Amino acid sequence: MDFYDHIQHDYALRFYDRAKGDHDYKVIVPAGTAYPTGKSIAGLTIKASHDDQEFLGISVYEVGKKESCARAEGAPLDLIYDASGCARFQEREDARISSAFWVNEKCPTFIHAQPKAKKGEKRFPVEFTVDGNKRLCVTVRDNETGKTIFKDHPVIKLT
Repeated sequence: MDFYDHIQHDYALRFYDRAKGDHDYKVIVPAGTAYPTGKSIAGLTIKASHDDQEFLGISVYEVGKKESCARAEGAPLDLIYDASGCARFQEREDARISSAFWVNEKCPTFIHAQPKAKKGEKRFPVEFTVDGNKRLCVTVRDNETGKTIFKDHPVIKLT
């Protein structure tokens, strides 16, 4: 009998969406992905959030699915009380994703920008793969210098 092993959870990068004015997640490894992937499964370009930024991190989250018990007309609501004691309903902050756990918090992958990066500059193309040991690996190139900063560098062990 053949054994089919695959990634059990979605893994995503957390980013700040200026249009929404809130954080959001971009899935880079969907649940069900077979490994090793052999080729890039996700790619993006990392930009500096301010001028003269020297270090840029890659924060990886294990994310759960959206609530299955959402209200018919929208996202789940919380009953909150404002400073005056008035009760009101507010959309739950975690309505998009029911759970998000920062899996590389103790050891975030940092990209060292030399020379320092400028705000909004499309500086670091990043590609992700999963190796035969079920590790998320990253390859990072610097557009300004043309150098490869990381090549298939293990970030975290996936489940």
